[in-house]
Order: sequence, then structure tokens, then C-alpha cells
Amino acid sequence: MKVRHAILGVLMDESRSGYEIKQYFENRLSYFYDPSYGTIYPTLKILEQDGLLTKTVVTQDGKPNKNIYSITESGRAEFLECLVGPYEPDTVRSDTLMRLFFGKYVDKSTIIGWLSEAREAARKNITELEQLKEQFGSRMPLPQQFSLEYGIRSNYNKLELTEVFIAKLQEQEPTAHEHDPD
Repeated sequence: MKVRHAILGVLMDESRSGYEIKQYFENRLSYFYDPSYGTIYPTLKILEQDGLLTKTVVTQDGKPNKNIYSITESGRAEFLECLVGPYEPDTVRSDTLMRLFFGKYVDKSTIIGWLSEAREAARKNITELEQLKEQFGSRMPLPQQFSLEYGIRSNYNKLELTEVFIAKLQEQEPTAHEHDPD
């Protein structure tokens, strides 16, 4: 799903500020979709220009004005059309996996460091997702429960796999590349 449609989806139930949209992604969707502010705000501008959302400026005392975005009927129609449109296969974008793929150019301790960071990130994600499940799980529609459970299981899989490969690397004899200071 393109970021424009994800933002429209976040606005389907209620109007939100750009900050609140980003928080929604970070708190509810980050385990599978997490656009940056640098992506969200330009997309909001385009969606407004395309007539898919409106912006209301709210004046605040002692603070900068807040922009509240609301989805229009055209925005709802485009979002719903996206939902029933052609399915786009998932793509994986992972800094960890890219580093590991090219890991033959660094020493074993660096790779173990990457895997250790990935392991800790998976543990953190599991904790956060389990908290979401406890807080919202029974009140979530079944498709949302599926996506949450998918995130939990994916992170358990990452955790297990990183632990297995850390152990394998620790047992492995140093390679000639690791002995050679050049």
C-alpha cells in the first residue's frame, strides 16, 4: 500500500494532525509500516491538493498553530478503491539483512554486534506488541488482530533466528580473512 493510502486509512475514523498521524504509525503500525515525517508531510500536501483531504488550522495559545487533516468523500472513495484493488506483494527492506548479506567484508564481532542489535530490537518489539495486544486485542476487528499477531510472531522468529546465528558465529573458527590484518 502506498503511503498516500495508508494516511487516508489512518484518517478514516477521525481527523488528526500530522504529528498524530505519525504517532498512529509509530504506536499502532510501526512493526510493518512506518513512514517518516519527511514522507508524511509532503504526502499530506499532495493529498490536500488532490482534494482527498482538507486542512483546518487550529490556533493555539503560546504554541504554533496546529493543522488538522480530515478525509473527504473523494479520499474515502480512493482509500476504499485501494483496499479492493490489486494486491501488491510484500517487500522487505532491512538494513540488518543488507549488512549481513555483505558481511563477508567485516569481522565476526561486527556481525555479532549487528545480530545482537537485531535481537534486542525484536525483544523490544515483542514487548510493545504484546502490550498493544493486551490493551486493544479483544476490541480490535479480526483483520487487525491478525496483523498484530503476525507482527508478534515475526519478531519471535527474528529473535530465535538471531540467537541461532549468534551461537553459530561464536562457535565458528576464525577465517583467514579475520587473521589477516590487510
